[in-house]
Amino acid sequence: MPELASSQASGLLGLAEMPAPQLLAMVSLGNVGIEMPVLWQLCAALTALDCSVTVLDATAMESEQNPGLQQFLESRFVPSPPPAPQPQWCIMPAAKAFQTLRSTAQLRAIGHRFSADSTLLLYAGPDLLVRVLAASPVRPLLCVWREKHSLLASYLALKRLLQQGQLEPTILNMMDTVHQPSAVKRPPVPDTLRACARNFLGYEVRSITIESTRAEPLHSSQAHQLAMQLLENVLPLETAMAYASAHATAPVHGFLSRSH
Repeated sequence: MPELASSQASGLLGLAEMPAPQLLAMVSLGNVGIEMPVLWQLCAALTALDCSVTVLDATAMESEQNPGLQQFLESRFVPSPPPAPQPQWCIMPAAKAFQTLRSTAQLRAIGHRFSADSTLLLYAGPDLLVRVLAASPVRPLLCVWREKHSLLASYLALKRLLQQGQLEPTILNMMDTVHQPSAVKRPPVPDTLRACARNFLGYEVRSITIESTRAEPLHSSQAHQLAMQLLENVLPLETAMAYASAHATAPVHGFLSRSH
């Protein structure tokens, strides 16, 4: 039965190569002034790479006046593409929906609600990321600023991600060049964070270092490089076809395919 075997193998290969929604993540430490500009520039870079981007903002609560992921999963809300000249990505409040998502398997299962070309960017605190992404291939983006409170928050987040979630973050070291003489040379990672990680976590911190200001944290080339690196470690989600095959009596179609 060589023909049959060949046909089965071809079919399996075809399934393996089928596009699927993919998810990457960014850690929220509550420093909106630093994190939001990076998040938006990252979305712009992903869009430039022809990704259909949806931000799942788990720091914002859904409501009837401000519907988001919960209403979308309940088929009570289908977001429309933003009108030009707005950025070509969708933002969904998602805090309430993630109160009921307790594992990576449950997170993967929401993928059938999105189109196969979707790139989901989960913006959430470290505890939530540990809960739904533990031991996954995702490397959440962790922004590190040199201010003392930021370094402490970054260290605690790094500890949770590594020890509780087996998640190795992509660390973005935001080197503020404002008021810094050009001759001053800074180490690639703040010494205190690097030393604490090495001494207490047994982890050698490696980071992407950029010179930035609060007004302009990333240049387009840096955002492109960061987007490419994050896309190397994504969590593939369940496709609409896979869901329909498992639930043959309830055909499901994907949503949120970006219109051009």
